[in-house]
Amino acid sequence: MDDNFLISVNRLSKKFCRDLKSSLWYGLRDMTAEVFCISQEKEILRYKEFWALQDVSFKLHRGECLGLIGKNGAGKSTLLKLLAGLIKPDNGKIIVRGRLGALISLGAGFNPILTGRENIYINASILGITKTDIDSRFEEIVEFSELNHAINAPVRTYSSGMRVRLGFAVATALDPDVLLIDEVLAVGDADFRAKCLERIGYILKDTAVIFVSHNTSQIQRICNRVLKLEQGIPELSDDVTLCISKYLEEVVKEKTHKVLNNRKVKNFELNLKNSEIRSGDDLSFRISFYSLLNFTTGLCLCNIADQSGELVAQADFSHLLRVLPEGPSNHELIIRNLNLSAGAYYINISIFDQYKKQTILHARNCAKLSVIGTLGFGPKYQLCINRKE
Repeated sequence: MDDNFLISVNRLSKKFCRDLKSSLWYGLRDMTAEVFCISQEKEILRYKEFWALQDVSFKLHRGECLGLIGKNGAGKSTLLKLLAGLIKPDNGKIIVRGRLGALISLGAGFNPILTGRENIYINASILGITKTDIDSRFEEIVEFSELNHAINAPVRTYSSGMRVRLGFAVATALDPDVLLIDEVLAVGDADFRAKCLERIGYILKDTAVIFVSHNTSQIQRICNRVLKLEQGIPELSDDVTLCISKYLEEVVKEKTHKVLNNRKVKNFELNLKNSEIRSGDDLSFRISFYSLLNFTTGLCLCNIADQSGELVAQADFSHLLRVLPEGPSNHELIIRNLNLSAGAYYINISIFDQYKKQTILHARNCAKLSVIGTLGFGPKYQLCINRKE
């Protein structure tokens, strides 16, 4: 019998309605049934209802970090709101033990009229922290948030990033047993995101953390378990790397070889000479398409992205496509000394007509490249200027 958990979720389900009028009517019926203790078939969907979450179960202990991944609308934020007690489940049971800290939506829990200083005390008092404890940690909160210059200004004057700074500093400085973090960290700058991840790693030994992010590298860095949601249906895994890899493969399959602005070009193809290269080798490929109009191009870029979609290299081939006549086009392109770490990457091609200020072609994820070997000297991000020889 496992009784040492901080979070226990058993067969949790939540449904919503897509129609406002129906939603209000169902809500009235549900409240009436609850007041008069009338039993209802909660597992049956009514007209225009859908499952936001269905049969989610897991336990989380002190020192564990669960990463939530999934596409937009998969149910990640819904799960956090259920755990925080902001909404009620339709089925299932939730147990959360200890003090809860949550950073679920931008600016949630802050009064925009009050100052940052006043909001710190209000948020802490809601969590049951005494004024003496708040006084002893106030300087630590302000120092971490880096808002010394604005702590006495109304929160309504804060930028999105400043609100995230203050919210995260308060949520993590007050020794939470359970910490819930939605993807609001994406609003902050890179330095502060790194600082937040370090803070999570520091408090994790005494805390259970649930972390939502579309940045899979952040998930891999701090999480030891992953819950993938697909239209509310859960898939729990202890192998973080494998689960994220499968998820990214699914995302890429849905987006593979999408060509925008096909009224200007058609029959676009990209063929790699080798789909697998060693780090530091040249990358050779051929692009072909049929242009429906004459263009005076000014920019032709090849962007290489990793599995999370982050740009890691860019090559400029503008000199080869300075003039693009109507009819078929075939171009042999080479990126010299592509110095990337081992892994899978995806190639995107963009062609712009700077004279007419329009995009001629944007082909996304049109080829998959595997890089093997050891990364040589040089930055992870490469800007390759391919001069005409």
